[in-house]
Amino acid sequence: ACFEYLRLGGSMSAGPIALLGGLETNPLTLVLHFFAVAMFGVGRLMVPIPTPARMWKGVCLLKGAVKIIVPIVSGEGVVRMFVPSTLRERWGWI
Repeated sequence: ACFEYLRLGGSMSAGPIALLGGLETNPLTLVLHFFAVAMFGVGRLMVPIPTPARMWKGVCLLKGAVKIIVPIVSGEGVVRMFVPSTLRERWGWI
């Protein structure tokens, strides 16, 4: 699913490539693209007909994605991930 997501082009390839190249430093971008790829994979599972088995695989895929990203977010810090730096500076949460 990841390569198919990148093949879509536009922001779906520019964002992940910027993350890999170190040009994008916003950690929220990582989380957004991570779940975008996971949801893209779930969408591909549902084609052509969403069966109960495919829906369960989609739930398992999302559960696996959460298991991967939660340690990354907690290690980075929830506030740092989801509160913009300008607000953190203003509030003194640096």
